[in-house]
Amino acid sequence: MFSAIKGLMDRRILINYKLNHKKGSLMKIFLLNTNLFFLILLLLTTGCSIFGIQSEESPTYSIVHKDQKYEIRDYSSYIIAKTTVKANFKDASKVGFKILAGYIFGDNTANQKLSETSPTLNSQKVESTKIPMTAPVTMTSQGSNEWTMSFSMPRKYNLASLPKPNDRRISLETVPKKLFAAISYSGSFSVNNNSKQAEILKSWIINKTDYEIKSQATYAGYNPPWTIPVFKKNEVLIEVSKNPKN
Repeated sequence: MFSAIKGLMDRRILINYKLNHKKGSLMKIFLLNTNLFFLILLLLTTGCSIFGIQSEESPTYSIVHKDQKYEIRDYSSYIIAKTTVKANFKDASKVGFKILAGYIFGDNTANQKLSETSPTLNSQKVESTKIPMTAPVTMTSQGSNEWTMSFSMPRKYNLASLPKPNDRRISLETVPKKLFAAISYSGSFSVNNNSKQAEILKSWIINKTDYEIKSQATYAGYNPPWTIPVFKKNEVLIEVSKNPKN
């Protein structure tokens, strides 16, 4: 009698163990699938920018000369929003980006024409406008520990139609049609990496082309900070002109 009861109890314990073990396995599978789902969602919401895939609008240009990784580009005119920050490259990048990002994300006043039927200026609602992000973000040295960051504006705007910045540290200007020498490279968007590539580009311009240098180097970054460094696209741009002696 007792042995029969003991056998039933042992069987019940074994069944409960198997059920609990199965529940634990199902929970592990559920958590694994949940983590995988959020990883896929993260990749989709970042637009695959982790891997350097770029979808933002950029200034237009044509290539007039190419030599392996070097190019001479003929840029069409475009508009920039810019700000100058007194700090080292790393800090100026952070501060400048925050200022300009505020402008394109809505810290501005939309340029609206008043209707002829509007009775007074005060009755017109003042609105802001979000401006699409473009690429690249550029940094140009203005001397010791002073940098100017700029965003190019979408081609659909002109100076008259662009929203007015509410932040007085931001200015808008038109960059005229120009020739630039360019070199592209991956890795971190750091002052050391950029300056190294700038010297390589300068040497190529002086020794291998019929162009002469007209400006200091501008550093251009095309990707957000979370992009894997090996997939990042960075450039150095130097304004050039055709050497009249050649």
